[in-house]
Amino acid sequence: MTTSAASRYRALEALPRERTSMLPALHAIAEADGWVSPEGLAAVSRHLRVPNSELYGIARSYNELRFEPPGGTPIEVCTGLSCRLAGADALAEDIRASGDSTVEVREVACRFRCAEGPVVSVAHRYIAPADASTALTAAEPRRRRRTHAKRTVRRVRRAEVRRLMAHLGAPSDLESVRVRGAYAGLDAARAMTGEAATEVVAASGLRGRGGAYFPTGVKWQSARAFEGPRYLVVNAEEGEPGVFKDRTLLERDPHLVVEGLLIATHAIEAERCFVYLNGEADAAASALSSAIDEASAAGLLGGTDVEVRRGAGGYVCGEESVILSSIEGERAVPRLKPPLPVERGLWGRPTVINNVETLANLPSIFLDGVESFRSVGTAEQPGTKLISLSGAVARPGLYEVPLGTTLRAVLEDLGGGGRGGHEIRAVVAGGPSGGLLPPSRFDVALLGGSLDPGGAALGAGGIVAIDDSMPLLEIVRHLAAYNAAESCGKCTPCREGTPRMRNLLGEIASGEAPADALELLDALDEAMSSASLCGLGQMAALPYRSARTHFLEVLTGGMR
Repeated sequence: MTTSAASRYRALEALPRERTSMLPALHAIAEADGWVSPEGLAAVSRHLRVPNSELYGIARSYNELRFEPPGGTPIEVCTGLSCRLAGADALAEDIRASGDSTVEVREVACRFRCAEGPVVSVAHRYIAPADASTALTAAEPRRRRRTHAKRTVRRVRRAEVRRLMAHLGAPSDLESVRVRGAYAGLDAARAMTGEAATEVVAASGLRGRGGAYFPTGVKWQSARAFEGPRYLVVNAEEGEPGVFKDRTLLERDPHLVVEGLLIATHAIEAERCFVYLNGEADAAASALSSAIDEASAAGLLGGTDVEVRRGAGGYVCGEESVILSSIEGERAVPRLKPPLPVERGLWGRPTVINNVETLANLPSIFLDGVESFRSVGTAEQPGTKLISLSGAVARPGLYEVPLGTTLRAVLEDLGGGGRGGHEIRAVVAGGPSGGLLPPSRFDVALLGGSLDPGGAALGAGGIVAIDDSMPLLEIVRHLAAYNAAESCGKCTPCREGTPRMRNLLGEIASGEAPADALELLDALDEAMSSASLCGLGQMAALPYRSARTHFLEVLTGGMR
């Protein structure tokens, strides 16, 4: 290694020479060079003693790492569905039309500020909402610096019950949050045995808020049935377009999450805790790391080893087995199940994986009691749910509502209905792994699981409202294209099926589809849903399936 290279990659020296340092090492060389260069990969290979060919395959499994040097200052235009509804396509063209040769315009899938679109990021600085002028100004050398603009938190509205969001507008340093009662729930939990604390959570009826809605207490009991050491993994990847709840909690009230993860580590008697955080979530990472440092200095960690690991992109990285592989330094691809993580997770040991929002519920359960927690929501699904509302509504934003609240109440009472006098024609519920709902289904209760036979689901709580500014067929094709781009390629049904579905939908849109296009799409739906290895492939056809169920005329109109 040359002297200059050794100097650039000095950050590697601080990393343990173990495979689990893989992602931190890749981030270090990407930060040093602005891209993952061959020289940087060689430095990682030497430091971790991993063959360069194997290392290259691991690095290539992350889609946020770039492998070519930028051709100018990168201006990243978010072209997620919410931002496209806010004019992102035209914005990207306007920036290109400026003729500025010092910038490189890149279209990225989502930047998770969906309520503020269109969004542009320049050198880790977000401009939201953006136009061509503000984007180009931000790219000027003297203005390129990291900044963490705080997200807007809307005032409480009638349909809301704010528990997790109760203090989002208040100071979030340790001294301030302790005045508000932070860590009192942790004290109450630690006054019990781990087994007793687990029983409290089971009695509360809390279900996972990451999308699966599996009973949290049951998951903990399952992990405790296996001999330790045990691990806790906090899923803070939040890579689903249209969802921005976990980032908001981490940015605005990080101690709430830290208290929750400490309760969980006590209950399951975890030896270590890893927070797997989206690689683009700089503001969340900064706030969380500060909160962990404050809690450690105050002696609140109780000996728990809490480590933040930054991901490097990919929708599939939110899948729990992919997170485990990523932390261990392997390729970001799913594992076969069983065994489940609670039996054999990180390094073959029992591992509990909980979502950020799930853990944020724990302090109030132990401080205010089980009955208080169960006083809202439904008997089977108690508590509140954070809803990320974006798209064609008058008041997009993050809202907190009791489980069982209707979709119509979210769209109208909270979101203010359609924007600019336009009507909402449909909503996307559940993101690229969900589906479309027509207005006739807006009175459905928002509960974990399927909302409709067509495929729409509450999932992580992302709801994108659609008006007439974008054709419904283009919405479906957009979601299919996203799933095709995000397939990790490990299993054939997803690797081959998602691009074929995308292409067929594109042919329908252009009027060039074969007469049996729907039959072909139905066959792809069946193959992917029944034979894909993980949830991405299994649910990738749901946008098409929901369109076929509720908007058949949109599909048949483009067939010859």
